[in-house]
Amino acid sequence: MKSIRVGHLGWGGSLDTARDLLARHSGTMLRHLTLPRFLNAALLGCELVMRRTTVRSRPLVIKIEPTNICNFQCPGCRTGSGEDKSPRGQINFEDYKRIIDKTHKYAFKVILYMWGEPLINKDIFRMIRYAASKNLAVQISSNMNVFRSGYAEEIVDSGLEHLIVAMDGVSQGVYEKYRVGGKVEKVVKNVELIMEARKQRGARFPVLEMQYIVFPHNRDEIDKAEMMAERLGADTFTVIDSTINTNPAGARLRNGLPRKPDKCNSLWMMACFNWDGSFSPCCDSVDDSFGNVLEEDLKALWNSDKIRKSRSLHTSNPTKEGPATKCSRCRIYGSYVTFLPEGSSTNPENTHTQSAGNSGKSSTEVPMGV
Repeated sequence: MKSIRVGHLGWGGSLDTARDLLARHSGTMLRHLTLPRFLNAALLGCELVMRRTTVRSRPLVIKIEPTNICNFQCPGCRTGSGEDKSPRGQINFEDYKRIIDKTHKYAFKVILYMWGEPLINKDIFRMIRYAASKNLAVQISSNMNVFRSGYAEEIVDSGLEHLIVAMDGVSQGVYEKYRVGGKVEKVVKNVELIMEARKQRGARFPVLEMQYIVFPHNRDEIDKAEMMAERLGADTFTVIDSTINTNPAGARLRNGLPRKPDKCNSLWMMACFNWDGSFSPCCDSVDDSFGNVLEEDLKALWNSDKIRKSRSLHTSNPTKEGPATKCSRCRIYGSYVTFLPEGSSTNPENTHTQSAGNSGKSSTEVPMGV
């Protein structure tokens, strides 16, 4: 089992981070390499280095939200905390197919989670199969508390390539401090079923990553969680420290010293689509629609005034005019993001954490991981 410690969150970041991501995801890219994807990736790399705001390349990674409904009430999550006031729903399978058909030629990967629990969507396995049929790597992140008979076999047989399981505690009392409404015993039992189904089929996939977000209240159980992941047969155990590299003011640090925020690469590399088809460049901007892929051409969306202005914020000549954009007040690159809700203390008595298994800002993949 591989153990990973992660400090950086997201697909954005410096060019050094982009190189780290490339190194981590090179296996995925090679497995799904086609000539159009290779040429697009090469073009994207050039445009990223040049910080071009109008681009000819297309995103390498697609995030599609199966649903923004969740069975947990994690206080650091938009859905669980009630911060997100948008209508609740699940993506229609035909709409999902339209998005895949518009993006699969150039993208290597589709990530099927955002601000809800993906296994709630009754069509989730059809969705995985359809994406896999288009030679896309498919990843989901789950709290493993929504699990019906036959799900273990479906997960292995569907073509899912990467499964992230969020488990931030070994004992129930520690686990439920953040994963409000969840049962840690369900996580353990359902992971066992998945690994048994994978073993019976002699299958290599899905790669199973156990993810542990560290807070003051659960720090003492990291070693126990790692032993648990080893016992369950997980391929990777990822630890994300929710408060690393922060000072009391929330400024990001490098080698203990304040630094300017990294430039965001997500605006060039990734496109996120909510369950209703609305488009945004990352999961933290889902409340600021950049258009709707079900109503507009992807090429137009990918070079709209709004996204070009957003890209300009990460160049030496940011655009002052134009439409307002969430990127100008980004919580990720304006200050280091933790999994704590706004205004929370790091005191163990009142620390809760964000639903990494569902949020998209967590994991080694959305972070660094696939």
